[in-house]
Amino acid sequence: MLEDFLQFLGFIFLDIIEIMLTLKLFSFVSAIPLRLKNIFYLSLSMVLFQVVFWAFFPDHFILDVVMLAQFLFFALIALY
Repeated sequence: MLEDFLQFLGFIFLDIIEIMLTLKLFSFVSAIPLRLKNIFYLSLSMVLFQVVFWAFFPDHFILDVVMLAQFLFFALIALY
């Protein structure tokens, strides 16, 4: 139980760090082109979705869901 909770906290902190790095990378969002701005918002929404899903449904959140979400993200970027 404690190990699962610590793993959950680790995922949350990693996602927070990822969000902070993404925001730092695109701190001048108004200066970047619209296409990159859309990719930025898409990546931010994907990370936030994972955090919310981990918070409320940790038992149903498996690695396959993460891999599928990341695959869809990169497929959308490739097709954009």
